[in-house]
Amino acid sequence: MSLNDVDNPDVPEDASGAGEGAIELREAIGKSQGQIVRERFFRHRGAMAALVILVGIVILGFSSVGFWFVPGWWEWAPGQRPDPDVHGYRIFHEGGRPTITMPWSEEGFGIGPHPFGQDDIGRDMFAQVMRGIQTSTIVMVIIGIAATFAGVVIGSVAGFFRGAADQVLMRMTDLVITLPTIALGAVLGRIVGAADPVPLALALGAVTWTGLSRLVRAEFLSLREREFVDAARVAGASNVRIIFKHMLPNAMGVIIVAVTLLMSSAILLETSLSYLGFGITLPNVSLGLLISEYETAFATRPWLFWWPGLFIVALALCVNFIGDGLRDAFDPRQRRIPSARKLAAAERKLERREAKDTNVAATS
Repeated sequence: MSLNDVDNPDVPEDASGAGEGAIELREAIGKSQGQIVRERFFRHRGAMAALVILVGIVILGFSSVGFWFVPGWWEWAPGQRPDPDVHGYRIFHEGGRPTITMPWSEEGFGIGPHPFGQDDIGRDMFAQVMRGIQTSTIVMVIIGIAATFAGVVIGSVAGFFRGAADQVLMRMTDLVITLPTIALGAVLGRIVGAADPVPLALALGAVTWTGLSRLVRAEFLSLREREFVDAARVAGASNVRIIFKHMLPNAMGVIIVAVTLLMSSAILLETSLSYLGFGITLPNVSLGLLISEYETAFATRPWLFWWPGLFIVALALCVNFIGDGLRDAFDPRQRRIPSARKLAAAERKLERREAKDTNVAATS
């Protein structure tokens, strides 16, 4: 008996040996592929923590200052300035310092009217940063959708049909790859109108699909030689049905992982373009635009950079960690390494079971 048998004594003989796939086979018994992937993802602590933080940031950004026709719960709107006749002040603290105080300070914990501070004309930075989170999230999602659609279609057609279609599509992909992404995105953003995040995101999605298309093509080149594809052809299935019904579901693991990493880089790309002045422009607000707008005040009012920069890093890291968790969940070769405490407990359990078997054999 091995340690693998201790966790599941009902596991069949061929799944309890020391073979390379023994652990994976034991975990897969009686479960669908979706259940296996979901359980592996939920066991990834970094991915789950990142998912909770990402959802919290998105909810905070969209609920605080409102979105579209839904009002927010925060007192200030993005761009709003306090009225001295109504609020009694224009700049609450000298220099627009943040009003939030920590629990270890003399005042104790408190938020105040402007927890992230104010800019030089009195606008509330919390409202500005929340609107920037909205813009960056919208750009990230639209880029992910547009790049996924283009990359999957181009990669699947090139990998399935090969020949002339593969040559034409891959040479077009190589051409897009050779062009600087930031420069091409800046030009396309200016053409379609960078003041609105939706056209800018569509333009950026039109130049960020290349890596995904190559991954999908490589996956389809491998899948098209599998037996289930030959069986579908013999059964009379059309090429469209084979691609979307049989091959694409088997490539979803690669696609999902690539899309999450693409969306993480999309946040940084939009931030870079906005910082350089080629991305989101006023009157819209983005996190990169906030950093660019207040770069001259870095030495005197650094809080104008702390909060936009913090949320840029948080969004990018969260999406990256989620992508890592999805990669581990979809990869059947990933294994969990048990801790020393669990190994010791398994050893004790194995010794007790062997002692019990010995006693039963001696009495019989």
